[in-house]
Amino acid sequence: MRARARLFAGVAVVAVATCAWLSVPVLGQRQEDKNAPKLDKQQTQEIQAIVKYLDDLSAGKAAAPDATLTWQPYFVKSQGMQVYVPFTVTLDPGKLNPKALAVYFRVVSKTPAAAAAEKKGDKAPAQYAFEDLVFTTLPAAEKGPIQVSRAFAVPTGDYDVYVVLRERPERDQKTAPKLALLKEPVTVPDLSSALTTSSIILADKIEAQTAQLSRDEQLNQPFTFGGTAILPATSTSFPKTGELSLVFFLYNTGVDSANKPNVDVEYNFHTTTNEGEKFFNKTNPQSFNAQTLPPQFDVSKGHQLIAGQSVPLASFEPGLYRLEIKVTDKTSPNKSIMRNVPFTVTEQPSTPVGQLSPNTGEAGTIRSKCAKDWPDDFSMRAYCESRQNEARAVLQARQMTSDDMRTIRDKCTRDWADDFSMRNYCEEQQLKALRSLQK
Repeated sequence: MRARARLFAGVAVVAVATCAWLSVPVLGQRQEDKNAPKLDKQQTQEIQAIVKYLDDLSAGKAAAPDATLTWQPYFVKSQGMQVYVPFTVTLDPGKLNPKALAVYFRVVSKTPAAAAAEKKGDKAPAQYAFEDLVFTTLPAAEKGPIQVSRAFAVPTGDYDVYVVLRERPERDQKTAPKLALLKEPVTVPDLSSALTTSSIILADKIEAQTAQLSRDEQLNQPFTFGGTAILPATSTSFPKTGELSLVFFLYNTGVDSANKPNVDVEYNFHTTTNEGEKFFNKTNPQSFNAQTLPPQFDVSKGHQLIAGQSVPLASFEPGLYRLEIKVTDKTSPNKSIMRNVPFTVTEQPSTPVGQLSPNTGEAGTIRSKCAKDWPDDFSMRAYCESRQNEARAVLQARQMTSDDMRTIRDKCTRDWADDFSMRNYCEEQQLKALRSLQK
């Protein structure tokens, strides 16, 4: 069985034939710019407070943050040995006032080179591998989770990433501004040595981007690659009425006698049943070679291959799926790599946003929780119910068949008895850890 698929329109906009070569952003630490706007007194005090909090955190003296962030990083090859890392941090609604925020992040290498630099007599390296600050205002009508996307570029290696979202204090404010924190270790992979890919980006939208972005514009629009702007999907759950859309780069392919790559990319879908995983369907493979690439394509000039498809999900029954992507470099016999993309297909909600069918005890649990969390904000209560109902549908579709999976379900149900959104997040993280242990 073959699934119908199409290439992204965004790829066609910047491509000739079936492929695109896209420029990847190059970011560096912000240099001193005499023309850059100066921080005013309040902004200076705000950044000083954030930096002090992180310094105290490193020393084990900081108070717990008012909220914690989750994040999703992606890894894309940049120039030289740099890896470009666009990311999105997410905060549940109601934790901070989103109207005005200071957003600060720093990337700290776990293997600083200061000692080596001193021995060589080199100039001392920067204190952090990357650091940036922005003051932002989100739309007043924002009712969903707070999401902020930024980016950094660093060499391959191990790092700690710190992100702080801090409310900007209002005039004569008596209470301290609330603060949300992310501290995550990250290993930035080597994308320069062997056949490999960027992170697989599940996308909600891809659009053409005509203007060349400055450094600051790139930081504000981190998922823009050359002439293509990508809006990443915020979830790995998709309704049957939607599409699974994905995009990724191919790196370090060989070339044939025509000085062109010769690569096939296969897409095979598997579904999880009570009997285990089984093959479901596949799409037509993509081929990148001298016949499909434009004549001017030249790897030595930095042109990059990008693969991507959009697959309608109408033929997918609700449940858990795994997309297996196989990349084969035909210039090197038996040289291939695999990538796996787990995702969930759900039924389209049959009730309006914010409303639930009253035929289960779980619906009553959700309604009670959201009424308790948002007693005087009916808009947020409706959003809360919608989000909880969506998470409940994902949980119902997820088949936890093995003993380990059932252990995960029992744990997450105990830990988050009345919060289906957190229960779903708990299961996702535990299943991710379980898969890594099974490799």
